[in-house]
Amino acid sequence: TSIGTEVGCRGPDCKLFGVVLLALTFIGAEIASLGVGAAHVHQCPIEEKIPVFLVVSGPLWLLGGLTGVRRARDDVTCCWSYSCGRYNIPVILIVAAWFITGNAWVYPVYTTVDTVNATQPSYCQPTLYYFAFCYVTIKWIMAVMAAMALPFVMTTMSLPFTIQSPGGRRGYANF
Repeated sequence: TSIGTEVGCRGPDCKLFGVVLLALTFIGAEIASLGVGAAHVHQCPIEEKIPVFLVVSGPLWLLGGLTGVRRARDDVTCCWSYSCGRYNIPVILIVAAWFITGNAWVYPVYTTVDTVNATQPSYCQPTLYYFAFCYVTIKWIMAVMAAMALPFVMTTMSLPFTIQSPGGRRGYANF
């Protein structure tokens, strides 16, 4: 090949790089959520549950993401798969319920929150509130984008999803 024709990223190394980059971004956002919430506890009188929401959300999202990741047990699937088993479904439901609860704490005070005067009862520390607002909003954007991409991904890629039957038997279904 001539110089300059090899453009783009192809092959398993590129996919691995993308997955690692996405995972590090995801993990970083959840650790930041924990850190911002913990650093600003009791600094949001307008809604004192916002720091609690952030402190609990970080580890919950990490737990929800990690409970379904399994190492493949055979040579049919490459590396890792995501299991829809009996252990991660309750965690995912708890994460979803906590996320909706956080929405109920973050969004309603948007028009009345004061990020300047700390003596006001409507005060909320600016970094805390704006991080929480962006955190929740970005999660909604990601959910919508994932829902829009799902039909494309399911029809064009052969992704190994582990299906675990109630009897404990495992099988792989390529969607």
